[in-house]
Amino acid sequence: TPEDAGSADCYQPPRPMLIVGQILLCVWIPLTVAFFAMLKPVRALVLAYVLGWLILPMPVIPIEGFWALDQVLVTNIGAALGIALFCPGRLRGYRLTFVDVALGVFIFGVFLTSLTNDLGFKDGVSSATHKLFYYGIPFIFGRAILRTRDDLRDAARIVVAASTVYAL
Repeated sequence: TPEDAGSADCYQPPRPMLIVGQILLCVWIPLTVAFFAMLKPVRALVLAYVLGWLILPMPVIPIEGFWALDQVLVTNIGAALGIALFCPGRLRGYRLTFVDVALGVFIFGVFLTSLTNDLGFKDGVSSATHKLFYYGIPFIFGRAILRTRDDLRDAARIVVAASTVYAL
């Protein structure tokens, strides 16, 4: 009936673009690992995140009892695997600094906000984990991989080139 057309219970056949987006999300993890196999770690990491944000779809693939696969999660998983397989020394050499403490306070603050607003422990953990994946993991990977001015210059060139191509 027309009243049910917009309800969540009504079956809606998948559209071709949705299927392509879901396939792209599933392929992104091995593609990111391939970046690390073929390129310098700096280029692989920056390409993985920049291209992930530019071309991966916003829709997610829900997984029962787990987080939904979205552009951030698949990029983080791919980057983690790529770093672990092809440049594990970079992550082992990572040392905490004052900046990392600020990131920790930011993430813990989200948890405290949930508790303060009576949203509960579970919501606090969920919100803090969400912030960790969206901000913390890319930040830590970036700090571990981008160490020198040349690394930062290379990263900036990739971001500008990818943004220019995307804008065209």
